[in-house]
Amino acid sequence: MDNAYDGLRQYTIGDLEMLLTDRDFWEQNPLPITKQRIVSQIKNPRADRHDLALQVAYEDGRVVGYRGILPDNVFIDNVRVKVGCLSSVWVHPERRRKGISTLLRREAFKAYDGMVYTSEFSPNAKKSADKSGFYTALDPMKVHHFYMQISTRERVPKKVATLRTLVGLFSTLDFFGNLAVNARKSLFRRFNKLDDRLQFEYINEIDRETGQLIESHQGNELVRRGPREIDWITRYPWVLQAPFGDI
Repeated sequence: MDNAYDGLRQYTIGDLEMLLTDRDFWEQNPLPITKQRIVSQIKNPRADRHDLALQVAYEDGRVVGYRGILPDNVFIDNVRVKVGCLSSVWVHPERRRKGISTLLRREAFKAYDGMVYTSEFSPNAKKSADKSGFYTALDPMKVHHFYMQISTRERVPKKVATLRTLVGLFSTLDFFGNLAVNARKSLFRRFNKLDDRLQFEYINEIDRETGQLIESHQGNELVRRGPREIDWITRYPWVLQAPFGDI
């Protein structure tokens, strides 16, 4: 380990609840977790108090790395299996390539008896995961994107940074493009009489009818998010806008 750390603290869901009132913990810099994420972890309907949720590596009393873990379930042949989802990881730039990330990952695998998954890698994280030999990659699903409005002003500069100076041009293209898109949608609704048949209802939580619809179409899903999980996601988001002092 090349003396990469001098201490590893691992926090369960039960431990996180006590951290909310631990002043010393919130004086650390950087913070390995936010208060809103702790609350969300505590309210996770799939989490038990003994489930590992956070790992923090220290060197000389300072945080040099951390990893967040989301207790979850997957369904294999209709059998529910407890797993951990690796949700975040950070290592101090000066301590990278010293084995800290590998240590955190290895201890997470131990805590969940090897039943750990992760997804949506950044390019660097994917290289690290492939090199580690810890994972078996599943075949990627085919994804189709459908857009109701043209938004080159938002999307193109994010993909090609050199085109950010052309935001005004993209805004103009969006305006005229969406005139045609809206006209086409209006004609489609009129000829198919959709306005007379479509009804929209906004709900604050998953009701019985919606829950039954979700559960009737999730038989082949790996994680099977149901009404409890969806309500938890909407009520206790991990990322919120707040003044820095409230984080």
